[in-house]
Order: sequence, then structure tokens, then C-alpha cells
Amino acid sequence: MRAIIIGGGSVSKNLKEYILPGDFIVCADSGYDRAKRLGIVPDLVIGDMDSIVSSVESGPEIITAPVQKDETDSMLCVDTLAERGYDEILLFGALGGRPDHSFANITLLLYAAKKGIHLEIVHEMSHMFIIDSRTEISGKKGDTFSLFALGGDACGITTKGLLYPLSDETLYADNPRGVSNELLENNIAVSVKNGYLLAIHIKGGEKNEQH
Repeated sequence: MRAIIIGGGSVSKNLKEYILPGDFIVCADSGYDRAKRLGIVPDLVIGDMDSIVSSVESGPEIITAPVQKDETDSMLCVDTLAERGYDEILLFGALGGRPDHSFANITLLLYAAKKGIHLEIVHEMSHMFIIDSRTEISGKKGDTFSLFALGGDACGITTKGLLYPLSDETLYADNPRGVSNELLENNIAVSVKNGYLLAIHIKGGEKNEQH
């Protein structure tokens, strides 16, 4: 099952284009303000409500968390969705605000992957997700595609369809070697034998890197 999380960071105006019939929509705290401005009615609002501006109108389920807690609001959303059986999540509004919040949301990708959940951050033309086995990715020739070892070194990496290929190689967590590769084909494949890869797919190529 698929769900959408809307966070309090920068949210693209085309968010509605990603929402499919049947998607369960969750707002993380001030993500409700972002959703309301776009005319999106969530199914659930989760958070400590310390940064939300709008009054939550009747309709959505509300889960209120204490302000002093170990989890971020986005993490609470992931945990709640996992408990309810959702295994595919798109996260919007994860970046563009405070850098510590942005980094916390990036680490959530690994947290979710270890729970068997495919979590993907969508930010303007960029998509961020974890690869921990063989994965096929669709895009367009010329798109920018970067790979980083996350949570430790990643070994046995092989890619197909990229300008700078890897063949059973290692990416190290302290070395950004995998930045700014490029799609040579509309469909590529990436596999890793051990470890986790953070993939960043920038649709449209390097001209969109500023987003």
C-alpha cells in the first residue's frame, strides 16, 4: 500500500500530480499548512503541533505527540504508516528548511529501508531513495544520477546505463566519488551486494541541481 507524507519544508506546487486514487495522505505537523495551501485534504495529521499555523479542520484523524520526544514528526509518520501496513511512501516537504531537519529526513530513508519500506523523498525535480539490492530506475537520457554509501561502506556495486559505470566496486561512506553521474539510457540498473546506497536522481540534468 502507498502513502504520502507532507512535511514542513519546501513543497513543490506539482505535488498533486503525484497523488493517486487510494493514496493515504499524512501531514507531519506544519505540513498541514503546506497541504491546505495546495487544497489537499489529508487523512491524518501527526506531530507535536509546535509549528503548525492553521487550525486543523474537522475530518482528518489527529495524533498529537509530546513536544519533548526522541522522534521527529516525520519519523512518527513513518512508524505509524509501518504499523498500518504501508510499504511504499513518498515524502514531500522534507528539504529546504533547517539543514538539521533536512539531514534528519535523509537519514529516515535508511531507517525505513531497514524496516522493509520503500521511502522516497521528492523535492522539485529530485528523487532520493535507498538501494540495497538490484534496482531498475526509469528516467531520461541526460538526467543526473548520484550514488553515496549511507550508514557505512557499500560493496559489490554494479551499474548499467550510466556514463561512469561501476563493476563490482565499493563506494566508501567518507568519499563522495559517486556524485554527478549521468544517464546514458532511459532505463538503468544498479545493484549492491552489501550495504546501502543513497540514490539521488535529478530529472532534467545538472541544470536542476539548484533545486
